[in-house]
Amino acid sequence: MSTEEKRERMLSMVEDWKASGLTQKAFGLLHGINVATVGYWVAKSKYQQCIYEPIRFSYV
Repeated sequence: MSTEEKRERMLSMVEDWKASGLTQKAFGLLHGINVATVGYWVAKSKYQQCIYEPIRFSYV
């Protein structure tokens, strides 16, 4: 699996976690993923979102 494929898979996992309504710990236990790994990818997804979202300005 390439780095890009892993990134896409893990970011998809973050979306699944958000939709689940579970805590990161519960989600990790349910899916056999270390809670630290879940937390890492949640943080990374927030960072990615900041990078790729366009900056919006409002005129005052």
